[in-house]
Amino acid sequence: MNEKVYVTVKGLHFNPEHPDMEEDVIEVINVGVYKLIAGNEYIKYDEVYDSGEKSKTIIKLHDKGVEITKKGELSTHMSFISGEKTVNLYETPFGNVHMGIYSKSVDVIRQEEKISIKVRYSLEINCQHISDSSVEISVQNDAPNLL
Repeated sequence: MNEKVYVTVKGLHFNPEHPDMEEDVIEVINVGVYKLIAGNEYIKYDEVYDSGEKSKTIIKLHDKGVEITKKGELSTHMSFISGEKTVNLYETPFGNVHMGIYSKSVDVIRQEEKISIKVRYSLEINCQHISDSSVEISVQNDAPNLL
């Protein structure tokens, strides 16, 4: 894997209590940096929000799962460990929110020039189920085909 990588993040949120509502799909592509440090893989990139504010995002891959840390206008540290529930703090300019994340599955597939990550999870905010979600992350040496 090269140090300069392209990071594609595709998130899907579905609220099972309101099946008539559309699924919320978000997809972003960023240029980032890949490093292997002490057996853990790190992918770092800047994320720009609609407001123009930026956050620094770090994805850490380790033997137990995936961690995503964002620092900026919105800050959080999320841990995804297959079959486990973790409690995470989501910091916003309007106050902090406690999130519960139950990771149904965490799959990481490594190829020579690409890493594919797929996480399926349930999201709770203040102990109330909000959505069933998934995130797919592709880290690759070459720019993704946008056609």
